Amino acid sequence: MRLILNSCLYAPLGERGLSTSNIHLAHRRVTPKEYVQWANANTLIVIQPETRKAIENIEKLVSIPGVDAVMIGPHDLSLSLGVVGQMKHPLMAEAYEKIIAACRKFGVAPGIHLTEFDQAKEWLAKGIRFFTFQNDIRMLMDAGKSNTTQLRQYIDQKA
Repeated sequence: MRLILNSCLYAPLGERGLSTSNIHLAHRRVTPKEYVQWANANTLIVIQPETRKAIENIEKLVSIPGVDAVMIGPHDLSLSLGVVGQMKHPLMAEAYEKIIAACRKFGVAPGIHLTEFDQAKEWLAKGIRFFTFQNDIRMLMDAGKSNTTQLRQYIDQKA
């Protein structure tokens, strides 16, 4: 479990390798020591429990000091639970509840990846505090489909 923090934070809090390139420093002129202190204080650590084993150990995972948030990956989780793509299956509902309850208990923000607008209201009511929405490819496909539909309607009106 310590591997999570070691991979994300610089010494003395972790074991992450140090780079002082301009991109890491946001083009600021600071010493490496100043950067390490700033980065350790401002790094958001989000874990993504996507397996049955992770759900069984969710309290251990979210109780790690330094873990800020949990991002539920519902598709991978459904695969691990043997209910592929069944987002409302009782095993999924149980896993969601367990994650959200553990997050509440340890003051960690629970989040989830959503694909439809109407899901946001439901998840916020369940205690989700943040979510991601779709992905770039899906958004481009949706925009392309919408634009193509509008163009076809325009062409059909002119014909």
